[in-house]
Amino acid sequence: MPSRRNVLALLATVPLAGCGGDSDNSNKTDTAPLSGRTILVDDEVPFPRVSGVRLVDSVADAEILVLPPSEEHYDTALDALERGTPVVVAGDDAPLHIQRICGRTGQRYGVPSKAWSSGDRIAAAVPSADRIDVQYLVPSNGTELKTQLPWAISEVLDARPPEFTIDDPANPDGGIELGRVRMRGRVEVGNYDRWDRVTLLPEQTKAVVETVATVDTDGAPDKDGFHVSEVGVQTEFDDASIESAGPETATLDTFSVEAAVGKKRSEATHTFSPTSDDARQSMTVGARTVVSLPELAPPFGYIGNVKFAWRRGRFLREDESWVAHTPGPAVWRGFEPTA
Repeated sequence: MPSRRNVLALLATVPLAGCGGDSDNSNKTDTAPLSGRTILVDDEVPFPRVSGVRLVDSVADAEILVLPPSEEHYDTALDALERGTPVVVAGDDAPLHIQRICGRTGQRYGVPSKAWSSGDRIAAAVPSADRIDVQYLVPSNGTELKTQLPWAISEVLDARPPEFTIDDPANPDGGIELGRVRMRGRVEVGNYDRWDRVTLLPEQTKAVVETVATVDTDGAPDKDGFHVSEVGVQTEFDDASIESAGPETATLDTFSVEAAVGKKRSEATHTFSPTSDDARQSMTVGARTVVSLPELAPPFGYIGNVKFAWRRGRFLREDESWVAHTPGPAVWRGFEPTA
């Protein structure tokens, strides 16, 4: 028997005879990326009417699940992940519940940060081969969870890491890829999308940490609008020594990069600045760090922070700036170092 939510969704698509005038569109969201998708949304999760979305009750029929932050729903989430279906948790402390769910899968997984605030309200676990990839999604401040969920769900379903080539240090062959983690966010002046990937090299007792990120401006650019001014990638290790990090300091067609490794070989910093008009509207950057480890045993972690900065020039006044941070510490669990 269909749930109340599904009955309402069906009625929302059927014109009712004898009713005239304008309809109330306050709860309706036309989000094209979700059109044609099949989604299971728990009744406890606020969700708007979205054109073209099919809501279902069965885990087996769903492309993605949206659940509230409650231990009562862990078994449903685990069933979906075992089937290869992504799970979104929506509500207060969503990252906490995603971490607990991943810990019960028996698979390896990473989280972009084991710390979070009560305002972090959307997180996702995405099955990928023999691991779970975790994503944190941060809507613009001041927006209701209900209105932002269609955006977040489409981001999880259509997520693709940005492409960025790093020649030195080279990405080594083989090893154990622990997986990817993601922080995707929106602010008033733009958007950011950060992905981290970790690969272990057991025979050499090394790890390779890669961060790739895209930042852009929101809306059509104009002379009074914000533009991308800087992206800083900082990676720091407690129990590891940096062997190499890249890219090196350079000025290219679209951006310049300043690279530095700390004296203790425990911290690598890369600061990217756009050098073209196109890059000031949208820029993709990346960094790769190879570290030596005292041992390969879970958990593996590091302090990672990517700073995204926008700037707007003002006549006869100091430029206005806007900054968003995606701080760690990132941590990876559930892997077998000798696999």
